[in-house]
Amino acid sequence: MATFTATAAQTNSSGFFLSPPKYNEKGVQARTVQYIPTVAESAGDVWNVLVIPKGAVVLDGYVQVAGHTGGNGTFAVGDSGAAARFGSLSYSVSGVLRFTQGLGYSYSADTVIQISNASVTTGTATGTVRLCITYAFDQAADGNSGSN
Repeated sequence: MATFTATAAQTNSSGFFLSPPKYNEKGVQARTVQYIPTVAESAGDVWNVLVIPKGAVVLDGYVQVAGHTGGNGTFAVGDSGAAARFGSLSYSVSGVLRFTQGLGYSYSADTVIQISNASVTTGTATGTVRLCITYAFDQAADGNSGSN
């Protein structure tokens, strides 16, 4: 079990994100990140992939596994508060998880989105894992994204 952190979720020695979350009060923001494993994954591994800013309401998202030759298991997509907040994906060589839950969730603080290995039957260091997430801002901080 190990924790890996993508560049999009890394912080400097002062705790500031190297790739800060995108704040945009109007409209929808899309963020994507790609992870290419360098070591065979194990059950319990956590990948900190990107930061969602305070006030963001998740509208949609997906995870794609491609070219994962020889490996299979289950990924969960969420955050430190709920490892599978947005769902889970069983994969072998490839697969796509469209967020099936957690849509409309509003973040009250900058939060790191995580992909975790809920289970691994055969670990591999091949392939690519991509995450795309879209969000807008809850300007009223009450779960309704409308503005006056």
